[in-house]
Amino acid sequence: MEDESFDDESYDGDADWHKNGWMKVEGCVASNYPRTIYDKDEWAIFQHAYNDIYPEDPGIVGTDGFLFDYEVQDHPIRGRTIVTKQDLKKGAKVWKGEWHCSFDEVEFMSFLELLPSLAYQCEILLWAYVSNGRVSVELDPGSFFNHADDKKMVNVSPSSTKRFIRAGEELLMDYSSFISYDALPWFDKLRSNAWKETDSKSLRSSSKNENGEGVAVYHNTKEYNLLGAPKQLKSQKVSTKNGVEETTTTQAVHISLFPFTPLIGTIGIAIFVAVLVWRFIIRKKVLKTG
Repeated sequence: MEDESFDDESYDGDADWHKNGWMKVEGCVASNYPRTIYDKDEWAIFQHAYNDIYPEDPGIVGTDGFLFDYEVQDHPIRGRTIVTKQDLKKGAKVWKGEWHCSFDEVEFMSFLELLPSLAYQCEILLWAYVSNGRVSVELDPGSFFNHADDKKMVNVSPSSTKRFIRAGEELLMDYSSFISYDALPWFDKLRSNAWKETDSKSLRSSSKNENGEGVAVYHNTKEYNLLGAPKQLKSQKVSTKNGVEETTTTQAVHISLFPFTPLIGTIGIAIFVAVLVWRFIIRKKVLKTG
């Protein structure tokens, strides 16, 4: 794709946005992110935008690349995730990459500009990753394949299962097998400026927005996977047993020694007031007799 306004230098802050005539993507607030589960009509918005970028090789709008019966669920830690509704034997093909899309810098920025709202742009910057020197993203629920924090939990590759998987199990990959980190600085800055999480431990002093604030750049699979995910409660613990994840949440339990605390509180106040009144009356009598 040719663009006369494009400069071959990588994105390097606010100046390049103006120089290349690109819009800015900001304000994807992860802590309040709704994690929408899209239907086919909404996926079609992304797919039509891709077809506009690549009219010579369009995808079939309204389709996805899944080869088994699945559903998207909202996991308490990872967010939206793929769960199989059927048993899958080891080595079964699960996904054919029907909407696996790859972009260079100009194509990717042009694609973002075609999306009708900030919400859709934020989604793409949440799902996209760098592989083989280009920005890749799945424009179907394939974007909801999640990373397994424990290698024992990995049960699927990008194309097939690694073991027998029972209906109801979550399908988890190893992102580090195909994602390249710190490979495209322009993409790191673009994605991080949009999805700013200022408490990240991976801030680079050299990565600043136009206000001089540090922005998070994610250097490994663990950090990358947490972007935009539900915020884990401090009391929430995840353990792995035989390759299956178990989540436990410890909640504060308030035990009342008295089941009718509000009533007792009211009675106590009444007694306190009565004692004050009684003491006042007694004092007045003492003064009169004195």
